[in-house]
Amino acid sequence: MINEVIKLTAPKNIQTFFKDEKYTEDMVVVRPTYLSICAADQRYYQGKRKKEILDKKLPLALIHEGVGQVIFDAKGEYKRGEKVVMIPNTPTEKDEVIKENYLRSSKFRSSSADGFMQSAVYMRKR
Repeated sequence: MINEVIKLTAPKNIQTFFKDEKYTEDMVVVRPTYLSICAADQRYYQGKRKKEILDKKLPLALIHEGVGQVIFDAKGEYKRGEKVVMIPNTPTEKDEVIKENYLRSSKFRSSSADGFMQSAVYMRKR
């Protein structure tokens, strides 16, 4: 499915990109309905992060706080249209000592992975 992703490409410059997404058996796809802009998003947009950080991370879809409605769930655990809160942290491993949001391998929306400024957010189930 072709997904529309709105990315910050430079401070105060937003551009639409299109990405071909694939469904997987551990996926939930959510259409964002309400998003919240926080201070971290504002710093990126206004160019108040260090240049080397902006150079490394942009282009990037912002926003890591939001809710939406399920449009696809491979396992059928969520009903189509069900309202959900989107969790921005995406762990890729488990550790007995280090919590998932502190693992270097974890991805966090609008920081180390595209945020929720998309027509559909493809999320892996936990």
